Amino acid sequence: DTGQLTALSPATIATGRGPEKIVVDPSGYYVYVTNWSDKTISMYRLNKDTGQLTALSPATIATGDTPAGITIDPSRYYAYVSNFFNNTISMYRLNRDTGQLTALSPATIRTGFLARDIIFDPSGHYAYVVSDGEISMYRLNSSTGQLTALNPATIETRSPRGITFDPSGNFVYVTNLINNTVSMYRLNSSTGQLTALSPSTIVTGEQSLDITVAWP
Repeated sequence: DTGQLTALSPATIATGRGPEKIVVDPSGYYVYVTNWSDKTISMYRLNKDTGQLTALSPATIATGDTPAGITIDPSRYYAYVSNFFNNTISMYRLNRDTGQLTALSPATIRTGFLARDIIFDPSGHYAYVVSDGEISMYRLNSSTGQLTALNPATIETRSPRGITFDPSGNFVYVTNLINNTVSMYRLNSSTGQLTALSPSTIVTGEQSLDITVAWP
């Protein structure tokens, strides 16, 4: 094994206009793409033998204005999209047999200004959204799919862009675009609250956009 990538044939599939973020559901059977300009999610079935994607029918579902981030809760029952310009999270039920998404009722919840990325902790109990200068924190109702803001509902950071958990679920890392740092937090698994580590940041390269944790 070399780790090299080889283009499939065909090598591409159409999305909506301005594809922004892509996520694979935890089962590995479905793939979802947020389309910034179209205000939609494109939905696909993944062929695990060939790697090819096939558009579902219907192939898209509406979001809020300028969908940016997308995540699926670890149980595979719900999907969530952070909408950049109208400062909301769109919430959907995921049909695990067909891959189709259906809007919940209510279909949105307010979040921070200029919401970008969204992620669940590995347990699936809490969701986090990075927006302009803060991280918004939510508890998931696993019976209804609704998110409820924690109290306090936010923690301050600066120009956050990407967010990730370490695989243990104990720590959270956020890239800060303007001051070229990564913010580091500890998760309280009982409350969902984040607490800054000490030191709370580490220097990274200029204008860092995203982050992931490698696990051996």
